[in-house]
Amino acid sequence: MHALLCRNWKSRKKGRDYYDYVWYLSENTPLNIKHLEARMRQTGHWKGENSLTLDLVKEMLYSRFEKKDYQEVKQDVMPFISDPTKLDVWSKEFFIAITKEHLQAM
Repeated sequence: MHALLCRNWKSRKKGRDYYDYVWYLSENTPLNIKHLEARMRQTGHWKGENSLTLDLVKEMLYSRFEKKDYQEVKQDVMPFISDPTKLDVWSKEFFIAITKEHLQAM
């Protein structure tokens, strides 16, 4: 989650972060918000006085999803996918929908 929210690769999109996110959600892996907050504070990506909440994480994700070029994200991960048609659904709408439906906290 930290990589998806905070990794900056300049112009390169890191498709693996998106692939991992889909995998964790499909496995119903709950988000450890306290650990994420500690990592984000450590890297300077969370400086708020208040604790990180699931709602705040979702808003940060939605913002991230709005700004991506999904063709570039797909191109980055495509060489590692046996059936590239599985990436056809990857879009802003897809990532927002699965976040709303599946992201949960510990």
